[in-house]
Amino acid sequence: MSIYLICMYVLIAAFVVVSALLTVILIRNKRKFKKISYENFKQKKSSLYIKYNMKNKKININSYAYLNMDICKSIIEIGEKEEFHEIVNYLISNTNDKKVFIENKGEIVYNLTFSFRSKSRDNVVLRCDCDIEKKFKSMNLYNIEELKEIHEESKQKKSVLFYLNVKDFNSINQRYSQECGDYILEVLKARFLKFNRKNLYCCYMNSDQFVVYYNKNISKKRAVNLIKSINKKITKPIDVGYINIDLVIGIGVCIGQYENLEEFLKGAYIAADYARKRKNYNIVIYNEGMKLEENVMSVCENELDDILTSKEVAIRYNPVFNHSKSKFMGYISDIDFEDKKIDYDKVKNIAIQNDKIDSLMNIVIDNQLVNYLKKRPNKSSKLFIKLKLEDLSNFLEVYFSNPSYSDCKIVICLNVRKGYEMINKFSNISSNISKIIEEGIELAVIINYSNMYDYDYILKNANYLILDGTVIENVNSTLAKNKLMNIIDLAKNYDLDMLAIDIKEYIQFESLIKYGVNYFSGLYFGKGSRRPNEIEQSKTRIFAKFLKDSKKNKNN
Repeated sequence: MSIYLICMYVLIAAFVVVSALLTVILIRNKRKFKKISYENFKQKKSSLYIKYNMKNKKININSYAYLNMDICKSIIEIGEKEEFHEIVNYLISNTNDKKVFIENKGEIVYNLTFSFRSKSRDNVVLRCDCDIEKKFKSMNLYNIEELKEIHEESKQKKSVLFYLNVKDFNSINQRYSQECGDYILEVLKARFLKFNRKNLYCCYMNSDQFVVYYNKNISKKRAVNLIKSINKKITKPIDVGYINIDLVIGIGVCIGQYENLEEFLKGAYIAADYARKRKNYNIVIYNEGMKLEENVMSVCENELDDILTSKEVAIRYNPVFNHSKSKFMGYISDIDFEDKKIDYDKVKNIAIQNDKIDSLMNIVIDNQLVNYLKKRPNKSSKLFIKLKLEDLSNFLEVYFSNPSYSDCKIVICLNVRKGYEMINKFSNISSNISKIIEEGIELAVIINYSNMYDYDYILKNANYLILDGTVIENVNSTLAKNKLMNIIDLAKNYDLDMLAIDIKEYIQFESLIKYGVNYFSGLYFGKGSRRPNEIEQSKTRIFAKFLKDSKKNKNN
C-alpha cells in the first residue's frame, strides 16, 4: 500500500471522527437551548443585559441565547431610533422602568421593559425584560348545524366521520397557560381550513375537539390512510414563541350509512374516547361493541352523593412489612368501593367537576384517621395515607381539627408525579410540606421517574422513596434494572429508605431485597385482609412460606 493511500485513509478517518464530535456538540447545545427556552417560557418572561452607546446610538447584544432572533432584531432596531435615546436619558435620571411594545407579523406582541443598571463613559448598561403575548384572529370552520344540513341534503348516505381531540390538552393549558392553549386551537383551526373542499368538511365542535366529515363511500383502509395524511399535517409542532409544542391527536373513525348525523357523531365520539385512552395507536374504528362510560359515571355520582350524605367511606388496609426486622411496621390505607366497577379517582374527578372536592377530601381523610385510631391493634404501628400534592391543605385542616389525631404515627404516601403542574397551580404546597414536617409526620414520595432529579425540595424532606408497579413488575428486565439502579442512587443521595408498594409475586420480593429494599407492601402480604388486626393475626400458607423462605435466604 502506497504512502499516498495511507494518508488518504488517515484523513478520511480524522474527518469522520471530527464530524461525529461536532454532531454530538450540536445535539448537546440544541438540548441545552431547548431547556433554557422551556424554563423561560414557563416563567412567561426572559431577560438579558444590553449595552447602549450614547455616541453612535447603537445597541450591542453580546448573547442571543436567552431570546429568539426576532426579539433581538427588534431591540437592535429600537436602538437606532431617536426616541430610544430619549428613553435612555430618562432611565439614567429616573429609577422607574420604561416599557416599549413591539408587534411582529400581527401574531406576536413583545412587551419589552428597559431598566438602568450602570454607566461608564459613553456606554450605558440596560436590562431588558421581555414578555410574550400571542394575538390571533379566530378561524371559522363549519359548525355542527351546517354539517347536519350537508348530511341531510347529501344523496350519498354511506360516509365517513372522523372525531379528533388533542390528547393531554388540559396539561398544555396548565403548564403553558390558557392563552397558549387558545393559540394552539386557532393554529389547528387554520390547518383544518386547508382541507375544506368538495366532499371533505371540517367542523369545530368545542374545546380541543374537531370533526372531519368525508361524504364518499370508501373502504376502511382508504379511510385510515386519508385521516393519517391529514393527521400528519395538523400535528406538526406549533411554535408558541419560545418552544415548539408537539401534538398527539386521538382519532375516532365511524364508517357507515346513517340517516341521522347524531348517531353518526356518537359512533365516532365513542371511538375517539377509546383512542384518547390508548398510549400508542391513536386511530380507532367504531364497532357496535364499544360503549361509553356513562353508566359508570352515573354510579360515581351516586357514590359521591352517598359519601357526602352519610359522611362515611369504606377503608381497606394493606400491611407494610419491614424485612430487615422481620415484622410489620404499619398499614397503607386506601378507599374501598368493594366490587363496584369504579375507582376513587373517578369519584374524585366528579367531585372536582361539581365543586365538592373539599367536602369529599375532608370526609375521606377524617374516615381514614378515625378508623385507624379505632382498629389498630399495635400502638407502635404507622398509618401510610395516600395523598396527592393538592390534597395537603385538606389533610392539614382535618389533622389540626382534632387533638386526638396527634396520637397517630402518620406517613403520607405523597404522589408527586405531576409535581410541576401542581406546584405552579397551588402556591401553598411548599408551606404545607413545611407544616407537615414540623408536626413530625413522615413523607414517602412516589415521583415521576423520568425526571426524578427535579424534585429536590420534596426529596430533602422525605423519609421513603416509593417503588410502584411501573418499576417492580418487570424488575428482572434490563430496562427496569437500569431504572431501579437510578432510583437506588437517588435514594442514597437523599438518604431515603425504599418502599415497594405493588408486590404481587414472591420473585419480585426476592429480587428487590438484593438491592437493599427493606420495606414492602402489596397483595402478596395479607391478601384479602381488610382490617389491621386481621392482617397481624393472619397465618396463611403463602405468608408462612414467605417467612420461611426469607429466613432461609438470610441464613444463606
